[in-house]
Amino acid sequence: MSNDTGNKRIAKNTAVLYTRMLLTVGISFYTTRLILQHLGVSDYGLYGIIGSVTAMMYTVTSAISQGVSRFFTFGLGKGDKTELRKVFSTSMLILLGFSLVIVLLGETIGLWYVNNRLNVDDGRLGAANWVYQFALLTFILDFICVPYDAAIVAHERMKAFAFITILKVIINFIIAIAIAYSPLDRLVSYAFLMCLCSLVMRFVYYSYCNRNFEECHMLWHFDKSIFKEIAKFSGWTFLTSIVCIIATTGSSLIVNAFYGTVVNAAQNVSSQLSNLAISFNKNFSIAYNPQITKNYAANNKERTLELLYMGSKISFLLLFIIALPLMFEVDFILGKWLKEVPPYASYYVIFGLLNSFCSAVLSKNATLNAATGDIRNFQIAMAIGFCIPLPLTYVMLSLGYPPYWSSIATIIAHIVTAYWQISLNSKHIDVSFAGFAKKVFVPLSFIAAVSASLLLVIRFSLQPSWFRAILTGMSGVSSVAILSFYFALNKSEREKVTMIITQKFRIHK
Repeated sequence: MSNDTGNKRIAKNTAVLYTRMLLTVGISFYTTRLILQHLGVSDYGLYGIIGSVTAMMYTVTSAISQGVSRFFTFGLGKGDKTELRKVFSTSMLILLGFSLVIVLLGETIGLWYVNNRLNVDDGRLGAANWVYQFALLTFILDFICVPYDAAIVAHERMKAFAFITILKVIINFIIAIAIAYSPLDRLVSYAFLMCLCSLVMRFVYYSYCNRNFEECHMLWHFDKSIFKEIAKFSGWTFLTSIVCIIATTGSSLIVNAFYGTVVNAAQNVSSQLSNLAISFNKNFSIAYNPQITKNYAANNKERTLELLYMGSKISFLLLFIIALPLMFEVDFILGKWLKEVPPYASYYVIFGLLNSFCSAVLSKNATLNAATGDIRNFQIAMAIGFCIPLPLTYVMLSLGYPPYWSSIATIIAHIVTAYWQISLNSKHIDVSFAGFAKKVFVPLSFIAAVSASLLLVIRFSLQPSWFRAILTGMSGVSSVAILSFYFALNKSEREKVTMIITQKFRIHK
């Protein structure tokens, strides 16, 4: 595949995924409102609690999922169909084996917890047990779809990926309407229909992949060498995931110990806005990451390095172009969104977004490292990065610093580990911290400084209002877009963008 073809595919797939996100976010917001209305606050909360019991299992399964996705994409990049079929079949057998373990744990420890430790309203324990069984089965059905999902993403069939996810959101919307007319217990009906939705999606994934990808045919062959590689890869990823969960929870507990639950509410508000902004970046990553893995697998080191630099810049800019206006109008937006804004919420939002910028600009180094398969030291570096904020937060809050220093501590951790993360890939590809700084950090810093200065002038020139918020948004988007064109893209990339725009908007006489 030529570089131009790869770039066009990335742009096309990103556009498809952005359209998918806009549709799914809009429908999902209204679906949540309907479910809450039809179930009531108590039953809706009960469904969420039951879901959180099964969600704890995702810590293990997400690590396995990443391992399966990496090896599938890598095999596709090498073009070895035989190895791909072995990876698919071995992955399916691994997931089926883990599914049996999950069922065993779920029907013993999980079921005991639901019946003995879960705080359930009087008369709702029977419903809670039904919901738990359906939630467990839903989890298993979603879990064994991982190889099919990995195949679609690895083949970069983003139209199919978008269609399937939109289909699931539409089915969920229909379910939200249907439960209002259920003659049975609405909560149990909702859990059953959600399980049925997962069964339908399992059939859709199976049908599409079986028809379009020859490697997605089960051989019932277990390859020990592939199993060891996936287990090794997933083990280190699992370690980092556990450390991340402990560090995130620990930071919140430290803040709670010094400032109480009111500040935890500010953290939650920040997380919602940060996650919304990050979702834009994730769509690009889904479309972009397979290109890095495939080119590395094909031993195209020059193209891989080009993708690393370009992807790091675009990951940052896609987040920055959305988040910059939000940061400058955070007080106005929070005031319009929330009836009562928790103290320090605006600071948490700003520093939370700055933390997201750090993650975005370094994210493609993690993708490259996963492609190499030599992930041990890289995962250790990330785990250390997750641990740094805990003692730093405790010391700062003990000295009387404001609670949002917990977010600043995370930013410091990113800066400390950035050199390590970039340098660890140098033995696999010709990348250095100095080269990365010149190609990525310097142009992005310039773009950020100039665009932020413009919005700073607007902020101090006008009083808070819808007019200022809209002007800030338009100015932020346009300034970042223009500066990115001239300072983030090289000459050949600018020529390609200009050609595409000219072709799309040329007026034919």
